[in-house]
Amino acid sequence: MTRLPRWLAFALLGFLGTLAATVLLCAALLGLTILTTGGAAAHEWYDPSCCNDRDCAPIPYDAVEQMEWGYKVTLGYGDHPLIRPGQKPVVMSFPWDVVRQSRDVGHHACVVNWPSMERPFVRCLYVGGAM
Repeated sequence: MTRLPRWLAFALLGFLGTLAATVLLCAALLGLTILTTGGAAAHEWYDPSCCNDRDCAPIPYDAVEQMEWGYKVTLGYGDHPLIRPGQKPVVMSFPWDVVRQSRDVGHHACVVNWPSMERPFVRCLYVGGAM
């Protein structure tokens, strides 16, 4: 069996070490990119004048009722991530002219709920499907 010259063995080890370090660095950068952009991508179509990256979320389809003048929204605990257990349900009305069109088939609500609030409120409503 033929042995590699020492200088060649060290050169190969150096190359493989550099290659492994480069692959690890690329994987770490890719992971960081996914983590930092994941939240933004989920909310990128919400209007920033209404929502930020934490207060908008999909809501159950049956939480929104179409009325002759617009929509009525009823949200309780479990219907939106910002509604806490023990809080009174939110019931709000939205006339046609303030309702926003959802970019998917679901309904979405932007909820404001500060710790001192007894009852949160819906800042804006996105309705899925044909309005």
